[in-house]
Amino acid sequence: MRRKKTAPKKNEQKDGLQKKDLAIIGIALLIVVLLLFFLNYKTPSASASAQEEQKIRECEENKTRSCYVNDCTGQQKCVDGRWGICELNIICIPGSIEPCVIDSCIKSYRICNKCGSGYSDCLPRDKLPLANKELPP
Repeated sequence: MRRKKTAPKKNEQKDGLQKKDLAIIGIALLIVVLLLFFLNYKTPSASASAQEEQKIRECEENKTRSCYVNDCTGQQKCVDGRWGICELNIICIPGSIEPCVIDSCIKSYRICNKCGSGYSDCLPRDKLPLANKELPP
């Protein structure tokens, strides 16, 4: 017995086209989703940029605050939203000795503090807390 070749039924052709169409639509949707994700990732919104800028800013422009370097007090200034280095107000060399006068006749000395920010009171030679250190004339 011989089988007759028959043309495919209309429903079978229609199903074949629908599967092909669904695959194309699926790929197109995937491409659109990936493009949207990429564009959103590369160009954040304006509000996101503003939030990032606020997070980066540590301080208000030109404000100052106290800071410390090895137990010495200094000042920091805000520049471009960030605190600058801690600057010490150094007026003398730490440990240096400088002559001074008490009651306009007794030669005395004062010692620069460990931070270099000031001197001790003017003290007579015998009251200085020094051990075998040469004094200036």
